[in-house]
Amino acid sequence: MVITRSEALAAVMDAEEYQLDRQATALKRAGDWAGAIAALRRRKALLGEGWADDKLAKYLQQAGQFEEALQEIEWLVANSHAWAQGMFGHQPATVRQRQRAGFVSRVLEAGVLICKRAKRSAEQAAYQARADQYRRIVNQIEPLAAAASSQRLQALRQRPIA
Repeated sequence: MVITRSEALAAVMDAEEYQLDRQATALKRAGDWAGAIAALRRRKALLGEGWADDKLAKYLQQAGQFEEALQEIEWLVANSHAWAQGMFGHQPATVRQRQRAGFVSRVLEAGVLICKRAKRSAEQAAYQARADQYRRIVNQIEPLAAAASSQRLQALRQRPIA
């Protein structure tokens, strides 16, 4: 059975996690922060280790729950290894490390924004320093990851088709 791109897109759009994300956005726009946060928490529960969205942290901060927002950022950072393994486990180690470092850098940048919005300059600086550290790791590992990906692709191309 062949699935077309439009059929695949329709399946994703009908997925419960996608619907919960849309519901959270609609509730936020309506000013129902508690409902929006609850929808995102249900979505996070559905995705488990695959959860890689900083939206919940940002919504928590906007709802006045600063500490909970930073706890969510730290959960994302702590879970980043499992996320990278789940998403890129089939790739060379350097590719997984590069993806994880990039992901953590982006999550920490969300922490910077959350702290900036809350006017918490000390925490903002700390998150910025951590994000910068991970960005440097990305820059250092990028050439290694690119080479490993290229080697893997060449090996796959040389494999005979059965």
